[in-house]
Amino acid sequence: MLINRVQMSMGIHMTRKIYAYTHQDHQNYYIFEYVFKNNGCYDPECSTQYEQTINDFMAYFQYRYAISREGMVYDGNWLPQSAAWGHNTMNEVIGEHPGSPADSVDQFFDDGEIMRAMFSWHGYHAGAAFDNIGGPNAPGDGHLGASQFAGVVTLHADKSATDNSDDLDQPSTTWYMLSDDPLTDSGSDQYNAVRMTDEYLYMSRGHPEKSQAQQVGTDNANSFSPGGQTNPGGTSQGVGYGPYSLEPGDSVRIVYAEAVAGISREKAYQVGINWNNDMHIDQFPPNVSLAQKYMMNRYSRTGGGENGYKNAWVYTGVDSIIQTFKRARKTYMDLFVTPGTPPPPTDFNIVSGGDRISLSWANNAEEWPTFNGYRLTRLKFKPDTTVFVYDLENGEIIDQDESIANVWEFGLGQTSFNDLSANRGFDYYYFLEVLDDGSQNNNIPLKSSKFFTITNSPAFLKRPPGMMEEIRVVPNPYNIAGRDMQYGVSAPDRLMFLNIPGECTIRIFTERGDLLKTIQHTDGSGDEAWNSITSSRQVVTSGLYIAHFETPKGESAIRKFIIVR
Repeated sequence: MLINRVQMSMGIHMTRKIYAYTHQDHQNYYIFEYVFKNNGCYDPECSTQYEQTINDFMAYFQYRYAISREGMVYDGNWLPQSAAWGHNTMNEVIGEHPGSPADSVDQFFDDGEIMRAMFSWHGYHAGAAFDNIGGPNAPGDGHLGASQFAGVVTLHADKSATDNSDDLDQPSTTWYMLSDDPLTDSGSDQYNAVRMTDEYLYMSRGHPEKSQAQQVGTDNANSFSPGGQTNPGGTSQGVGYGPYSLEPGDSVRIVYAEAVAGISREKAYQVGINWNNDMHIDQFPPNVSLAQKYMMNRYSRTGGGENGYKNAWVYTGVDSIIQTFKRARKTYMDLFVTPGTPPPPTDFNIVSGGDRISLSWANNAEEWPTFNGYRLTRLKFKPDTTVFVYDLENGEIIDQDESIANVWEFGLGQTSFNDLSANRGFDYYYFLEVLDDGSQNNNIPLKSSKFFTITNSPAFLKRPPGMMEEIRVVPNPYNIAGRDMQYGVSAPDRLMFLNIPGECTIRIFTERGDLLKTIQHTDGSGDEAWNSITSSRQVVTSGLYIAHFETPKGESAIRKFIIVR
């Protein structure tokens, strides 16, 4: 839990608690608990204090989502540029009229109370040459890079400072706003009465007849321009609570959860690759909900073919975000407590060796009442690698791609392991999870979060130092066409100098004798890697190169190698 405390010059003291969870069913949301108290203080030290009532107090939050991270211009670069800042974000609001719910979209918690929430997703964009719902990698394999939904659900809002019961009419404001509206810039000034009035009008505006998403429909969300206003930044969703009257010493409490959910990573690959190859596209999601039907009817340009198939699966994500909202509310109703998960090891050590990578860990988790062993995962090339692979021909997900991931399980009492299966020259990452017996979770084992132990620095094999006559350059020749088959995606430009002395200076020259790079090898091993980068941070070109090795005692050797780029 994180706690923030902020003193506002208007005499309000804010305390915010943020709850996060390691339980595998509760890792995709945070719960925010706010208390706003009229303490009359003007500054953090409370050197100036006023005893006066604050009338019509509003707490307002702006949500600007850009659901495009993997495919945006700064990453995969297959989606339109402005998707990176949410230009085509769609924002839907549900439950804003608890007295007259809309059967087609409004949702209810298990106890019958209406769900007051908003959620956003990746909408149509005029700059996409393909149906971009879900953010498919059209130039590549087709997998979906923006199929997730993000949103906020209200869990509690005091009716007043003297009535702490939940007010179902809160939030009182759910108007959208243009993300680049001048009122959202950094020029806010509490002494500018005109601007403060305009900002307050935003905060207390109420509910629009239609949400931004309902107004856009199946049009391009990046072209949304209410009233003819220019809209280069896209549309945010506003959520406002109040107005509250706070006498000196009064406070109000507001609790909400912010969540992200959608179809699984495996399903995002399966659906996107099927879409891209026009295969298995008759396999629509079964037993769809009314909410999914609502999304398809309002926000998909087609219900059939490869685009209808893709969108039908993407829009099942609305069920996932609703289910997450329900879990968050149950956690809130259970006083912010989720079922306990096993603790991670307090220590997790990895040592790169000559013929093995040695791992060891603390045994503190074995005292957990339902402890049932450890699961060690090794990832090749990069941490948190996607470990499954999709078999397009058979339309099946293979859970573990053994070319990049390996898993071992250990029982009580084992706190070390020597990995003898690693290959020299490759980067490896590990994480260790503690498992329970499933008795606390309907026979589904709970586990400690991998993020407690996942490594960010690679482990790799290091051989003992060699002799001058044993030195090798690998690969030789280096051919860029085979980069992924050499040292993998994490080191596509890597060359290895093998069997070198434990301490030596490596100088790399062009064929005509220009010095490109000097490497001081001092770790005592027989390996040194070079990623084809010169001392001036330039990637080398095709050609013949010369490596000169020299020990502190003056011994030397020369090796030639070829690079083809």
